[in-house]
Amino acid sequence: MALCFLVLLRYALVRRKRSSARIAGLPLPPGPSQLPFIGNLFDFPQQPEEWKGFAALGRLYGPVVCMRILNKDIIVLNSMKAATDLLEKRNALYSDRPRFPMACEVAGLDWILAFMPYGSEWRRHRRALHPHMNETAAKSLAAMQEVLTARFLRKILAAPEDWSEALEWLAGATIVRAMLGVDVADKNDPLVKLNKHIVGIVIGVASPGVPWAVDWLPFLNRLPSWLPGMGFKRQAAIWKNEQLRCREESVAHVKRDMAAGTAVTSIASKMLADEDADETVVTNVINVAYLAGNDTTLGAMRAFFHAMVLHPVSQREAQTEIDQLLGGARLLSLEDRPTLPYLEALVLETMRMYPVAPLALPHCVTENDEYEGMAIPKGATVIPNTWAILNDPAVYPEPETFRPERFLKARRLDPLMPDPRNAYFGYGRRMCPGQYFAYNEVWLLAATTLACFDILPVKDAAGKDVLPSRALSSGLVSSVSKFPCRLIPRDRETSERLLSLV
Repeated sequence: MALCFLVLLRYALVRRKRSSARIAGLPLPPGPSQLPFIGNLFDFPQQPEEWKGFAALGRLYGPVVCMRILNKDIIVLNSMKAATDLLEKRNALYSDRPRFPMACEVAGLDWILAFMPYGSEWRRHRRALHPHMNETAAKSLAAMQEVLTARFLRKILAAPEDWSEALEWLAGATIVRAMLGVDVADKNDPLVKLNKHIVGIVIGVASPGVPWAVDWLPFLNRLPSWLPGMGFKRQAAIWKNEQLRCREESVAHVKRDMAAGTAVTSIASKMLADEDADETVVTNVINVAYLAGNDTTLGAMRAFFHAMVLHPVSQREAQTEIDQLLGGARLLSLEDRPTLPYLEALVLETMRMYPVAPLALPHCVTENDEYEGMAIPKGATVIPNTWAILNDPAVYPEPETFRPERFLKARRLDPLMPDPRNAYFGYGRRMCPGQYFAYNEVWLLAATTLACFDILPVKDAAGKDVLPSRALSSGLVSSVSKFPCRLIPRDRETSERLLSLV
């Protein structure tokens, strides 16, 4: 045991010496004092809502904070200016990812676009997905989203108490229909179950806070799996085989339909029809789309319901704007977005207050860099604190207050107010490729639900409102916990008539 400790201590000291040599002449960004060997291990914010702890460090030390855990330099960015200056303007240096030894090298999740190091493979996968998920392509998927959202509304009109399960169905149905051309069953859909299994594996392996020793001591991966303490390698081998089977089955489903001449046009069928397509790349990006899109979109949609339960005044204001436009004549479509500025502001404010990735995914700097007189050492992990950025009182006064009006000026969208989507969907070359598809889905859900329903808190035995917790969960995707609410049709007869038209 003592020998192991000495080996680890020497390893950390060598890495620290090399780091010091890299940054000679410039100070690191400010941060809490470090202890020998372990650095800031005891200062590192812990779950839940660790992003608030990083924001508190930002208030103490400034928008750029440096910490060190064992052998790793960690730079936390707590302002949009710092995130833009480094991750956007210097994206050639800041587009890489830190190593994820357990997730990528042991468990075989290196096919996931978000985890890939910046390089030729990442560019190849990104290029394959981009034409099918850019802003123009997202518009071509709008009609499908409108039909499925209407199906969701019919579900909750029939069984409003099951709204949360119906919301999960909608999140899965839209992405499966877009990617695979498959209409998802109301319950227990086999393709959704396959993809959820992959999601479960990824969450089990790669969620922040999961203490895999190999992530801090990568040499452990070179040891044989039969050694004591190497159980993580044996479990990872099982996960690797399971997620490979699930990934291949999703695309095989489309290939079978194409061979039979029954395939519905989808992103997968378009990609597979290309003679130059690399089937491995197609398999990867199709599964990545579900993996990245399902839980994040579900979290954003659940946040909308949560915000409406807590903020009835904003809800009524949006409903008034919708009623003035439509007068109960039809359901809203995505083409109505430009004519509903308050609703747009409401969706933006929801995203600002409920980021689904409060700490984004970490970046890695590939060369020594200097920023405002501070050294950013090569290999440092760079964490953009999206929660702090979207709660910066200098940008969004009274950030703890839900106020869609902050995005409006003279009842129009204020072009000078920073758009929260610039942080919500990631930074630089690592920005979410499905952002337009996801935003359209959330906006459409908000618009059509508010047109047809009042979203109200449940009552306790004494008749008082029961308000849900505001806390966000920690993990790869953050969201509010499931909560009950009442969905009351504003005019049942009108709602039934409108939904029958879709």
